[in-house]
Amino acid sequence: MPKSTGRFWVPDWLIDDSLQPLGSELKTFLVIARFANKDGICWPSVSSIAECVGMNEKTIRKHLRLLLKHELIAIVEGRTGGRGRPTKYRLKPRGEGKAA
Repeated sequence: MPKSTGRFWVPDWLIDDSLQPLGSELKTFLVIARFANKDGICWPSVSSIAECVGMNEKTIRKHLRLLLKHELIAIVEGRTGGRGRPTKYRLKPRGEGKAA
């Protein structure tokens, strides 16, 4: 788990525009966001996300596919993960993709 200050900032657009298609996938998104650096880039493993969310890895993979479909996250070009190599993700800011 990334170091936490005990607080977490959530962008308004996520609450206003994106909750409709998401259910438990939102918790997965929020965990990914906690791992992100100031540029919105992170590379948590599926097992790390699963542990934080409290769900199994198969469910997390399903959530990741949905978050990609709704364009809330993107895979950073050139990093598709693989065994022992986590995928690198970028959170999509408002104005990009369907989250706008």
